[in-house]
Amino acid sequence: MSDINLAGVVNSDAYKSLASKRKRISYILTGVNVLAYSIYVLCMGFARDFMSIPIGSGPINIGIVMVIFLIVFAAVISGYYVWWTNKRYDPALRDLLSNLRKGNK
Repeated sequence: MSDINLAGVVNSDAYKSLASKRKRISYILTGVNVLAYSIYVLCMGFARDFMSIPIGSGPINIGIVMVIFLIVFAAVISGYYVWWTNKRYDPALRDLLSNLRKGNK
């Protein structure tokens, strides 16, 4: 990266737009995860009867299923972010840096 002016990259409109998209998706996915966890906590506090309903004849209840769902959901959200970064953000950043390198030569 020695052939690019780093301050020029950070101050460019294209980079600011790209960084804004990354920030937006990070906030959205974080909010969705926090909302899902908050719903679980509220259900545990205020809907105990519902959360203790057994599923089948075993010791598994709705609360346990919800916890498993939250764990899987967090992994899915993380996986989506990694996919989005690899497919959208990283190529766009590479293109931006490539264009800036060409502009400096």
